[in-house]
Amino acid sequence: MKNLILSALLGGVAIFIWGFIFWVMLPSDQYAYKLSQNDRQLISFMEQRYDIPSTHVSYLSEQETPIVATVFLQRSNGYASMLWQGLIFMIIAAGCLAVAIRLIPVLPSSYFKRVMLISVIGIAATVLANLGDPIWFTQGWGWHLVQAAYDLSCWVVAALVLAAFIKPPHVSSA
Repeated sequence: MKNLILSALLGGVAIFIWGFIFWVMLPSDQYAYKLSQNDRQLISFMEQRYDIPSTHVSYLSEQETPIVATVFLQRSNGYASMLWQGLIFMIIAAGCLAVAIRLIPVLPSSYFKRVMLISVIGIAATVLANLGDPIWFTQGWGWHLVQAAYDLSCWVVAALVLAAFIKPPHVSSA
């Protein structure tokens, strides 16, 4: 139990640090999205179109023109609040993964094989979580491919930490 909790905490912190590196220090966001060229006009349009209490998700589609837009509007509680929520989220995610891996009846004894096992699970989760929207909602691939790269890299970072703590039960020789 101690290893599960420790791996969840350290795995979550490792993912959190990796997220900062990926989104702030690397040029990942340049490939993910383009910033609005006229923020005030866009914000004004959104506020006129929607009664936005705090959050709103809308799917816009015009039949006559091939424009599809998914709009996520969020009034922020601030950057610090987002960071704490993100860290807690990542610790919980790493904890869920740690529990799932621990439930595997025959866990590989090799650290490398445990890392690969967690990473392969991550590939499946990444594909399912990120690559459907460009297909089903005709959204652009750029954002989703960068998000998929980020999610998959988070799985690998988590795998590197979790595999060090979550090992198969020690078999004693008689």
